[in-house]
Formats: sequence, C-alpha cells, structure tokens
Amino acid sequence: MSVAAIVARKTYDGLEYLACSRGALGWAAAEHDADRFATIHEATKVAMRLPSKLRAFALPVCCEVSSWSDSDSWSHPGTPVRAA
Repeated sequence: MSVAAIVARKTYDGLEYLACSRGALGWAAAEHDADRFATIHEATKVAMRLPSKLRAFALPVCCEVSSWSDSDSWSHPGTPVRAA
C-alpha cells in the first residue's frame, strides 16, 4: 500500500511545503499548493537532495477515498458505521 506524501520544512512561522513551478524551487504556506508524490520514498528522496540547511522531510498526506465509506463490507477507521 502506498501513501501519498509531500515535502515540508519547519520555519518559525510553521510548516512550508515544497512547490516547484517550472523547475524553480519554491515553498508554499498552504498544504494544498504543495507538490504531491506517489510514495513516501519518492518524497524522501527529493527532500534528501535539497541542501541540508533547509532541513526538509517527507510528510504523509491523508487522502479521502469515497469508495471506503460507500462499501458495506469494509469500513475505513474514522468512518461512521451505518446502522443495519
């Protein structure tokens, strides 16, 4: 099972997220503006290639999958259980 991830770094104002546009390195204040990676491994690889003074790291992202809550046979943790 792979989990989507983003690259983040901690600043005095909180977290910033890696957002590369047109090949230029940039940081965004909002998580939804961040570049998403298919796996934590890919995000970690990118974070480790950045200069060490940035202290970047991979951060897993929770994704909402509607099919989990629509299924009667299996329930995702945190999903309300339907009354039978």
